Amino acid sequence: MNPYELMMIINPTVDEEGVDAHIERAGRLIVDNGGEVTGVDKWGKKRFAYVVNDLTEGYYVVMTFKATGPIVGELGRVLRITDGVIRHLIVRLDEDVQPPVESSEPVEADSADAVPADASAGGEAGSAAPSDGDGAAAGADQGATEGAAQGGVEDADQSAASGDDGAAGEVAAQAATNDQA
Repeated sequence: MNPYELMMIINPTVDEEGVDAHIERAGRLIVDNGGEVTGVDKWGKKRFAYVVNDLTEGYYVVMTFKATGPIVGELGRVLRITDGVIRHLIVRLDEDVQPPVESSEPVEADSADAVPADASAGGEAGSAAPSDGDGAAAGADQGATEGAAQGGVEDADQSAASGDDGAAGEVAAQAATNDQA
């Protein structure tokens, strides 16, 4: 038998007993055909990214189980014709993946604690530098302004002509003009 994971989204108008009935029906189908349910994780109601079947939210449930191919095919067929199930997806897991801990309460994610992948990179490519209103990096503007203040108009014109950031060259030229006035 191979390990699988089933995610199903149940219609949000179904009450808690109805959700449990859908979970029980899927689990019973697996067990009656020789499979084994290893975990059930109720995520609760979640908002969709886009409208699905005129709905904006659904009740998410993740179930892990061990079964053979024919059982998975039958489970998919039954879920497709079940009215309360909006969407489902069954994927085969690697052998070394651990099933989720069985929980009966929905898990709420706190987005304030989440750290984007680029934020932990600390200045690598892809991380955003602070910018001014024109979209140019603040460090480029500061360097061009300092160069213009120290070297005069000629330095600002050279940096703009040498192919440096055009916005930085414009800022440098404006700073040099302001210094002369």
